[in-house]
Amino acid sequence: MKRINPTTGNFFIRGDVRQDGFIFQNYNLKRIKKNGTFWERWLSPKSFETNIQSTLKSRQKRSKIIAEKSLLWYHKNKDRILEKKKQYYIENKESINKKQLLYKSKNPDKIKELSRRTQIAFAAKINAKNRARKAAKKCRTPAWSTEIDFERMENEYRLAGLLTKITGTSWEVDHIIPLQGKLVSGLHVPSNLRAIPAFANRSKHNRYEITK
Repeated sequence: MKRINPTTGNFFIRGDVRQDGFIFQNYNLKRIKKNGTFWERWLSPKSFETNIQSTLKSRQKRSKIIAEKSLLWYHKNKDRILEKKKQYYIENKESINKKQLLYKSKNPDKIKELSRRTQIAFAAKINAKNRARKAAKKCRTPAWSTEIDFERMENEYRLAGLLTKITGTSWEVDHIIPLQGKLVSGLHVPSNLRAIPAFANRSKHNRYEITK
């Protein structure tokens, strides 16, 4: 049986200090004394500190090895993982979007702070992407576009801004057929624009989803 700590009335736990200054390490459940109690391991403060440092280094090393193995496994199975995630999103699109919308409506401050940190951390990348998108939009705007076309497109952006104010969540203008799609590229014209929630627009990326 385990000997009880007379000070607390409970079993000794790692870190309990004896009167002589020694610190309890553990019970040895395989060694039993003549009085029927398990053998106890007590260490001096210096040895106890050394033991803790050694344990921490061992755990850090083990964690690093596990992380490296996980990363290696991910790279080997990246395509399969991404395809599985994509298929899961397609099958559960509505419920995922509702959960994201609900979370954002309940945590506007967290979303705002996350957005601020992201913009600071990836400022150069975001600027480069915005410039590329601006150039692509200019290249994909037909020369035959009229003033009415430009007004209709401007109204779509106004609608996105209005929905953002009404709902309290961010809305953006999406190109139904992406301007820089991998398989097909659309034009910057009124019929190719629609206002949708920002998270839906960003999760779509440059994919073109064919609706039946």
